[in-house]
Amino acid sequence: MFQEEVTLTFIFATIAVILAFTAIGIYFVKKKAKEVK
Repeated sequence: MFQEEVTLTFIFATIAVILAFTAIGIYFVKKKAKEVK
């Protein structure tokens, strides 16, 4: 039971990190696109 909870937490943490990096990446791409234009 404890092992399953740790795994779920780890999965959610991984997804959160991926989403955060994706959001930051999109933000910087849009910022650079505006600077170029």
